Amino acid sequence: MQVSYCPLHPADERIAISWWADAFEDDPAIITAAFHSDPHCFARSAVAQALDGRLHAAIAYWIRMIRDAAGVPRRVAHIWGVGTPADAADVVR
Repeated sequence: MQVSYCPLHPADERIAISWWADAFEDDPAIITAAFHSDPHCFARSAVAQALDGRLHAAIAYWIRMIRDAAGVPRRVAHIWGVGTPADAADVVR
């Protein structure tokens, strides 16, 4: 299967949010609010997309200031959300 990797587009946000919410067993409204709390949320998100346009995975990362062992604030990135269509099927309710 061939896929391309591209930024998450606003039109595909809802499906990515649903995967992230299902993976973490969280409320999609909370995930949506958290996602939008980053003004660069779409620039810091990517999807794996098949040639026919179907999404196969979505990932987002955040930039944070975290103190190192000496207490010095350092700018770091961390994975915020990873989701696939299987995440929705794997959640036990």
